[in-house]
Amino acid sequence: MNDSAQAIIENIRVGAQYQEVDCDGYTPAEIANRIIQIALDDGKRLTPMQLIKLTYIAYTWYYAWKGRRLFDEKIEAWQHGPVIPSLYHEFKRFGSKEITEFAKELDENEKLSVPDIGDSEDDMKLLGMLHEVWQEYGHYSASKLRNLTHQKESPWSKAHVKGKNNYIRLEDMKERALVKLGELMGQDSNECT
Repeated sequence: MNDSAQAIIENIRVGAQYQEVDCDGYTPAEIANRIIQIALDDGKRLTPMQLIKLTYIAYTWYYAWKGRRLFDEKIEAWQHGPVIPSLYHEFKRFGSKEITEFAKELDENEKLSVPDIGDSEDDMKLLGMLHEVWQEYGHYSASKLRNLTHQKESPWSKAHVKGKNNYIRLEDMKERALVKLGELMGQDSNECT
């Protein structure tokens, strides 16, 4: 476990305050593009379902770590698990095939560009966390990631039983991430809170 995962646990241990309204201003496309690049650097390509699930996991870990949302878009509980709608629409043309290009967004000049996270110290800490997510889940197939997010009492299952495409609660995502991070650190999740 690298320093970013240790920092997550330490932040939790000292009783960091969580403010659900704060967002760190990244976009889903920036995070997805970085995950695509990490996969390519590892000699792998992702399907849309894998990418969306990995982005979801990164979001939950970030929220547990920083107490702020990674990006402003809400995550919805769809039939096949947690979905970031903008990423779904960006990559749905690939179906269940591997993604062959990066997400694009309109920049401030109204031109299509390939967004990426910056290179500030905070961005580099985020990049470290994204590498941790990749290390833990990058080898999972789309169906295994789907099953992982479909577990009983998961944030997805709590939102989906109420109806299709409901938003997944931040606190449910944080709680699940804390359990997983505690397991990775070899601790009982109750020690993290």
